[in-house]
Amino acid sequence: MVNGKNAERLLYLGIEGLKRLQKRGEFKQSERSKIASDNYVTELDTVRQWLRDFTDTVQYNSVDKLYNLYKFYVAECTNSKKISKEKFKDRVCEMCDCKLARPKDDNGNRMYIFVPKNLDTETRNKIQINKYTENTNK
Repeated sequence: MVNGKNAERLLYLGIEGLKRLQKRGEFKQSERSKIASDNYVTELDTVRQWLRDFTDTVQYNSVDKLYNLYKFYVAECTNSKKISKEKFKDRVCEMCDCKLARPKDDNGNRMYIFVPKNLDTETRNKIQINKYTENTNK
């Protein structure tokens, strides 16, 4: 029960906590809480789940190939629905710090592949085709 003395103590604790928060600039999150939060977010996000379990690299792989692997993973390993290919591309780029490139394959057809975000366009155009060819010949 809150009486006058308890109310005064609660107010004091609240003010002290606010001072610490203002000094720190953000709430302090325990490691246990962070892990629980990350696990919760992962369980809601099928792309994050797939990336966690995917054993290969995303970079220099084709979007079509990876999206097909993702769709299979979602169907077999989750109770969730897959997201669209467009959202998949956006989520992978965001989570893996990469961007999309559209090189031509050996038949002259263009395809999307994931490449590192920090590569400039000229370097990316030279490297991406060689890297893509190496990955598809394995």
